[in-house]
Amino acid sequence: MITVAALLLIVLISATFVRAGALALAYTGLSKEVANFQALSAFLGVGFTTSESERITTHPVRRRIVRTLMVLGYFGLGSGLVSVITVVMQAQAGEGAMKLLITVTGAAAILALFGGKVFDPVIQRGVRKAMGKRTGRLIHDYAELLRVDKGYSISNVHVVTGGWLEGRSLRQLRLTDEGVLVLSIARAGGVTLATPGPDTVLAAGDTLLAYGLEEDLVDLASRGAGEAGESAHAAATRVHHGRTTIEESEDERAHCAPPESAPDA
Repeated sequence: MITVAALLLIVLISATFVRAGALALAYTGLSKEVANFQALSAFLGVGFTTSESERITTHPVRRRIVRTLMVLGYFGLGSGLVSVITVVMQAQAGEGAMKLLITVTGAAAILALFGGKVFDPVIQRGVRKAMGKRTGRLIHDYAELLRVDKGYSISNVHVVTGGWLEGRSLRQLRLTDEGVLVLSIARAGGVTLATPGPDTVLAAGDTLLAYGLEEDLVDLASRGAGEAGESAHAAATRVHHGRTTIEESEDERAHCAPPESAPDA
């Protein structure tokens, strides 16, 4: 039973490391789905796709997290493999059928608990503390900062041939009037403009990394050229103006509201 207990302990520790790594990567701005995949990939020592590996290796904090998971995975998988071989050999010899059953059931239970995020509150506290010590500041959840729960998101908008975006500068397009912010532009030739200026002209094949309401970004990507496109731009501008007017009105009321009077003693 010592071998079984050791194997289950390795599974528990490994699952904890992977979950902690995923949460840490999420704090650096990766989506939860990508963070989970990257943490598991790093721990198991499997490869990344080219685009995702660049997102890891060019970010110093993410690089440290992934490097730590790789080292931990090297030792954890090695120890786990030795324990698994021992248990299986005992089962084949007729000495450990019950041990094998206990091992499989216990490992499945541990993975189910971590899959259900039962231990997330405890792990999150440790990750927040560790991230604060390593970086000197707490890295916030970008999903919360960017209000994705309110319909906002960062999405790719492709510039199509004959579309409203093609052949025009950001100044001419006036996308901010619609509430759309262009964060970067990936040219079809492979060059990326990290901070595009107002005079940057868009070409077919370019991909904009844009921030705004999801429905606005979808409409922008499919907007046709000519009068129809200008009409859609004008309509989107009016909608955005009305939305910001409401937000500013609510903000003004919140800041101008008189403080609640203290109750009489």
